[in-house]
Amino acid sequence: RSGCDVIRTTRYATAQIAQLDPKIQQLRSTVELFKGKDWEECDNFIRAIRARALWEGKQRDPGWMADLATPQFSQRALSWHCRLPDDVRQDWSKLVIALLDRWPFPEDDDDLQIKPTPAAAPRSSRNESADGPLQGVLKVVLDGSYPNYYVRYTGSFCDLTSDASVAIRVCCMRSSVSGATLLERTVSVE
Repeated sequence: RSGCDVIRTTRYATAQIAQLDPKIQQLRSTVELFKGKDWEECDNFIRAIRARALWEGKQRDPGWMADLATPQFSQRALSWHCRLPDDVRQDWSKLVIALLDRWPFPEDDDDLQIKPTPAAAPRSSRNESADGPLQGVLKVVLDGSYPNYYVRYTGSFCDLTSDASVAIRVCCMRSSVSGATLLERTVSVE
């Protein structure tokens, strides 16, 4: 048998199986638009992407699955998806975690909410550099999303990242004369 005969036979067998089993036929169907309405819609969307990837033999290709999902985001979900860092948008394993964090199962809603923490105790002495600069990174909170995102400078523009080690480092200084707060970017020398 030639290679062409094997391909024809495989296609014929696949077509015959699909005709016999309606569930397999459903796997071939297109993925519905995901509008970001609720948990149930999110669950259906994730399962549809997985089923289509399985049908195409791409279930172990997170880039392919993310590419399949991308044009299906619509309305609120599209706005949310566009704000995700590139590494999350381009990797299904990261994207599905972000989806489940944004549209959690109803029983899990309380676990993912931000819980306030008490304020730190005031400094006991004015000699503890109370007027010194505060240093840190810029953290971004997107509609209660998890994981945390940070602002990163790529050389020509800013975008979001989930890696705090590459985030913009800033220094915050308060002027005792004017009371104004100055926020400036610091560059670490390594």
